[in-house]
Amino acid sequence: MDSLITVVVVAYNSSSFIIEALDSVYNQTWRKIELIVTDDCSNDNTVELCHSWMDIHKSRFVRIKMVTSEKNTGVSGNANRGLYSANGEWIKFIGADDALKPTCIEDNIRWISE
Repeated sequence: MDSLITVVVVAYNSSSFIIEALDSVYNQTWRKIELIVTDDCSNDNTVELCHSWMDIHKSRFVRIKMVTSEKNTGVSGNANRGLYSANGEWIKFIGADDALKPTCIEDNIRWISE
């Protein structure tokens, strides 16, 4: 199976954690990944950190996108913006303060394929 997997990172005022979350997506053993970061009108430097990180690491991903909002809409609205931007056959949501084990997506795909 060689599916495109979308990882949606849901962020709000996550500057203390977002790089660790993004690095954990970058380090996945599954290679065909679309990364979407959706930010819910953070008032810290989360968006700037994400843009800088994405500029450096974009070649690792099939597609990479930052989605922002001009007003805070809560977790569900923020997650839905990421969902609507996704192109993957499967979607993995994580919070910006989460980190994935390197084989997380590969393990998930193996499990659903059995």
